[in-house]
Amino acid sequence: MQNTSWIDLHQDYRKSLYSIKNYKEKKKVVTIADQVDKSIASEIVSSLSETTKEIKKKIYHEYNAISVDDIQNPVYGLSTKQKEMLLLRQKRMTNKEIAENLQMDVRNVLGCYKKAANRIIKIKHDKLAILTKKQREIYDMRQRAMKYQQIAEKLNISVNSVKSHIKEINKKLKRVRKLHDLS
Repeated sequence: MQNTSWIDLHQDYRKSLYSIKNYKEKKKVVTIADQVDKSIASEIVSSLSETTKEIKKKIYHEYNAISVDDIQNPVYGLSTKQKEMLLLRQKRMTNKEIAENLQMDVRNVLGCYKKAANRIIKIKHDKLAILTKKQREIYDMRQRAMKYQQIAEKLNISVNSVKSHIKEINKKLKRVRKLHDLS
């Protein structure tokens, strides 16, 4: 059995939180039992919300909170320095030791770590987060069934540029889908 990382647990709790919130919002109160269900759902939302926050704190402070697979996965687009820093944390190095090893200011280590962790969390939560602003814009237009020519005119770029962006979007989303299929 594979060990679950704190980031994976955070993702699971977050999904549960959104599911219960969605249930609560859609639940119609017709009977007393419905009212009790909605009240219980509110308590669960509160509890899951607090737990999710605590897990995120754990991610920031636990040495092995991010799995080596996540660190090395190119989908997350981590810089070489971020990967090195995360791998050094896996070895239980202190922020001071990491700073010395990577020749960076010790005050920047935690911020760099949080930035990397938040990037992984964001992409695990929203597969489109990996796209650039322009790619997201083109993706949204394609979802609305706009033709390449229409997109090109709207963005004031060539049709070939649109095709190039779409090719890159498909590559990125294929990598993310593979990642999600593995988890």
